[in-house]
Amino acid sequence: MFFWTVKILFYPLLWLYFKTKIYGKQNRKSKGRIIVMANHLSIRDPILLDLHFPRQPIYIAKAELFKYKFFGFILKKLGAFEVRRGVSDIGAVRTALRVLNEERVLGIFPEGGRRTELSQFESGIVKLALKTDTKIIPVYIGGKYGLFSRARLAYGEHIDLKSITKGEKPTPELTEKCLEHLMNETIKLKEIVER
Repeated sequence: MFFWTVKILFYPLLWLYFKTKIYGKQNRKSKGRIIVMANHLSIRDPILLDLHFPRQPIYIAKAELFKYKFFGFILKKLGAFEVRRGVSDIGAVRTALRVLNEERVLGIFPEGGRRTELSQFESGIVKLALKTDTKIIPVYIGGKYGLFSRARLAYGEHIDLKSITKGEKPTPELTEKCLEHLMNETIKLKEIVER
């Protein structure tokens, strides 16, 4: 409820600030569980994605962001949950699985942090998608934020990693193959944005 109240109240202001060119609008449509996967340029990326996605993504956010009481409170109200980076955070994995099992939208930045250039994706997204039989919507964020700038969002077609694993148990080699496929699809979106 808090998410939709904030979105409705601040939509006009956010729309002005986050002027956005969108590619692949039809790919935003989804029912049931889905993972929205995007590159991560700025702390403002989740706001941009929320503004233009028809459902509420629940984001995995680094634990450090929750140390600031007010900011942490807002993040939790918006549905985000924390993950401790650099360690095996079982609690975060369980929360992510619960979100997907509840047929909701999970938002992931698979690079594991903000990057100015695309960098290697972490394997967690592949494990979550295969374990829950969840399709992935790849998104590329480009352009610039600001009143006199324009952000660019490209949504790709839904990806089913089981088409790669063919029902086999995800070995390290298959996981790497899935990650490579996700990266290649993201690069295609990057090329669309940067034309």
